[in-house]
Amino acid sequence: MIKVIEEFPEYAVSDRGDVYSLKFGKFKELNKHLCPVKDRSYYCVNLSIDGRKKIKRVHELMASTFLEKPNADHVVNFKDNNPENIRIDNLEYVTRSRQALKAVKRGTFARDNKAGTSIIGIETAIKIFHEFKQGGITRRALAQKYLTNETTVSEIISGRRYKDAGKENFELGF
Repeated sequence: MIKVIEEFPEYAVSDRGDVYSLKFGKFKELNKHLCPVKDRSYYCVNLSIDGRKKIKRVHELMASTFLEKPNADHVVNFKDNNPENIRIDNLEYVTRSRQALKAVKRGTFARDNKAGTSIIGIETAIKIFHEFKQGGITRRALAQKYLTNETTVSEIISGRRYKDAGKENFELGF
């Protein structure tokens, strides 16, 4: 299915992530390119409106065209956490807090290493705990490997943070 993009009426987008120019009475598919944003890359296209070039993320164009946005606080989320899977059935609107909870659950929450802090998901905490217990790797090496700091690693190993990380059959309760 292909629909005209309301914000950019000279363009259309398909439910599979293809973007088309409708200018000059022609139906021309635009080239997508990857745009790095923080620690990820998203498919983007170059659009122009009133002579001004705009770089837009394809998944956001799709969501605004095909999905009903509950309110301004909601953002586009990839259900499978794969930004290369830009099919409409893989997109949903969620609140920022719900998106963050999902990212923590997956262990993919963005880390801020400049401040020396990080948020580690339970899956990552379990990996850190077990790798340290198996031996042969230092706290510093684990911190570098998992993009966190030594304090966080020490707290995971000692059980002060993520107390359940050392349990053999721990499952997430989300």
